[in-house]
Amino acid sequence: MKKYLVLLLTVIISNFVCLSQLQQHRLSLIPDPKEAEVLSGEFVLSSAIRLHYPSKLDKTASLLTDFLSANYGVQLKKGSASKNSIRLIVDDSMKSESYQLQIDKDGVRIQGGETGVFYGVQTLLQLISRNESGKLSLPQVVINDEPRFTFRQKECYLYCNRMKIETNTIKT
Repeated sequence: MKKYLVLLLTVIISNFVCLSQLQQHRLSLIPDPKEAEVLSGEFVLSSAIRLHYPSKLDKTASLLTDFLSANYGVQLKKGSASKNSIRLIVDDSMKSESYQLQIDKDGVRIQGGETGVFYGVQTLLQLISRNESGKLSLPQVVINDEPRFTFRQKECYLYCNRMKIETNTIKT
């Protein structure tokens, strides 16, 4: 009887250890990406990192730099695509809303259609955390994502039954 009890406890403890290790490698992203692989290691964010992007991604790059500056005090400057850089790449061969996000020890690469790069930046912003030493870091990951559905709702339905809404309010 003691043998079975010891065996049962060993199995239960090993399951808890395995589950806790799985939870460490699970990404908490909304929406959940189509494919995500978490690698070991991290990439540390700092103001020394350069941001490389084509001119057609000015708005997306501005969104990224403004967010990092306002929320974390990290000032990214435009620079060349080298080590320790964040590279935003437009790839017209990919679907417009799909992207690939790759973070390794040398930097970040977000590649996709114009809209896809925007969504990749949104995913990147969700991955930012502080490591044990208090520095901003990103986990090393490879994420491939695209919308599950091609249709997006464009209309806005108004419920005006209980109150009067002026026409000018709706137009703005």
